[in-house]
Amino acid sequence: MGESGSSSADIFMSDGSLPNSEAWEARCRNIRLNTSDINLLVLDYLIIQGNEQGARTFASEAGIEDYFIPGSIRERMEVCELIRQGSINSAMYQLNELDPEILDKNTELLFELLRLKLIELIREAMSRDDASDDTIEKCLAFATENLAPIAPLNPAFLSSLEITMSLLCFSPSSYTPALKNALDPSQRERVANLANLAMLKSQGLPNESRLLALVNFESWCRKQAEKQSIRVPQFAINP
Repeated sequence: MGESGSSSADIFMSDGSLPNSEAWEARCRNIRLNTSDINLLVLDYLIIQGNEQGARTFASEAGIEDYFIPGSIRERMEVCELIRQGSINSAMYQLNELDPEILDKNTELLFELLRLKLIELIREAMSRDDASDDTIEKCLAFATENLAPIAPLNPAFLSSLEITMSLLCFSPSSYTPALKNALDPSQRERVANLANLAMLKSQGLPNESRLLALVNFESWCRKQAEKQSIRVPQFAINP
């Protein structure tokens, strides 16, 4: 990043106290950031978030077309969207197309995708007025064949599978909050995010943009200061 107008030693006043709001804002204004560094932070954020068109447009407008933009962004986002739609078989097929070893190397992702598939089977069975023993047997067979071998690898897997299988044991009207949560669409979003992280790692990309990391670090620093009853002056970032 660019050179700042003051060193880290200048954060405190001469008497060792923190600067007041005016002094804090004045020092922030003295920090000089390199425009190219800021552009790279924004571009990195767009790539990690999966906004391929936005990344290419921004790179062109910022004059940094030579920056490497992975061609697999679209495929990565397509996998995530398939998971959000509940099309788990298609998502797993696409994942294997991108990286044949990705599910072998990520047991958690494999388990969560298979669990989502089981939930979709259960959801389908519940939606039918004529749900038969054969329909329930199909769910049990899928769980036995695909999830039972993986579940013992992690206590969390076992607990998650038990909750999922309990959906077959009770009527929807008597579902506990945990059972209702298993059917909530947010589960798809959670697994889509998990798949996104796995694909980023597979492609040698960081799982978090540097811009977001800076924001999270600032938030962490502020919380640490608050724990020690240190008031950190707020300041607005003007465009």
